[in-house]
Amino acid sequence: MKNKTYRNFMRVWNTLQKVHGYEKEEARKLAHLVFENVEDDKGYGNRTAEQFLAMILPAEEFYAQY
Repeated sequence: MKNKTYRNFMRVWNTLQKVHGYEKEEARKLAHLVFENVEDDKGYGNRTAEQFLAMILPAEEFYAQY
């Protein structure tokens, strides 16, 4: 996913909730950040939303570390 469309945003948001275990509002904020990173990365590494999504720790692991 390289563009922030409604469908792509929902896919990332749902993945953050169901797979990564984040609460609804926190997952929404992270989904926006994923697409901000995709936009900022254009012309450099051309990474996709899936690549940035893979870099996000699961909620349990994140809270255990911080």
